[in-house]
Amino acid sequence: MLALVVGFAELCVTRLVQIVTLDDYFYLGPRATWRTLQTQTEGRLMPLPRYLLYYLPPITLAILVARFIYERYIALPLGRHLNVSERRPSSPEPNAVLERSYRKNSKPDQKLIAGLAKSIDKPVRYVERWQRRQRNVSLPSQMTKFQEGSWRFLAYLVLLVFGFYVVPNKPYWHNTRLCWENYPNFSMPTDVFWYLMVELSFYISLTISQFMDIRRKDFWQMFIHHAVTIFLIFYSYITHYFAIGSMIMFVHDMADPWLEIAKVIGYTRPTASGGRRSKRQLVGEACFIIFMLVFFYTRLYLYPTHPSPLFCTVAFAA
Repeated sequence: MLALVVGFAELCVTRLVQIVTLDDYFYLGPRATWRTLQTQTEGRLMPLPRYLLYYLPPITLAILVARFIYERYIALPLGRHLNVSERRPSSPEPNAVLERSYRKNSKPDQKLIAGLAKSIDKPVRYVERWQRRQRNVSLPSQMTKFQEGSWRFLAYLVLLVFGFYVVPNKPYWHNTRLCWENYPNFSMPTDVFWYLMVELSFYISLTISQFMDIRRKDFWQMFIHHAVTIFLIFYSYITHYFAIGSMIMFVHDMADPWLEIAKVIGYTRPTASGGRRSKRQLVGEACFIIFMLVFFYTRLYLYPTHPSPLFCTVAFAA
């Protein structure tokens, strides 16, 4: 048993070293090495690792700057024109005992709440309400959500349009076996290269901006999501699976703009007087319905039946 554990640990360490050092055999298999790959041929290029260092930092920085300009000078005035609320939850009244306890434990159990209520000679309900208001102080305003959501909508829309320009006109979109033709010694179309660079830079920018935005309850869930997405795009690029990677990204991008625009419309307080649905609310609900239809079609039908069988053609490629 001990020998099995030690062997497994050695295998994990070996694979980790191969991943970090960009080991030729691990990424490319026995058919090629990084040295054997040519740089450019007839307007096409090879997906070499050094291009990531050349292009990712400036593109990521440009996206972050574009987001700052958009949110400050476009989304903010637009939100005010649409009467999006900028009000933030107010802080509870000062209380040294509750503040000290909150810094130690922001989610106390009922026993601790009862003890706090007794120590300050207040009802339990008062302590619960104070804790809730204190937690709500850190929540973003509707305007902040509107700014961030509208930026994501614009970014996803641009990526989707870019994807429509790049992916469907490639031969491997219609015949996935071409993804393995002469693998890995084939060059990458220039437009696919830029598509991967922009997608990868965008998700890097989302990861960076998480630490600058107001911290959300799903911070770590989204951080893991972005990290896994970055790794998968990086892996598809570095291993020359760019045909597969570009198709999967394109399929996944189809539903995202509809969800974001539905959320953005919801931040504009679309309910009409008397509790009736306004035209704006109906548009938001229609966008959400479209999102569900596109999501089910692209991710539960198109993705399993179109790009995913690529992974089943390894035997054919070998």
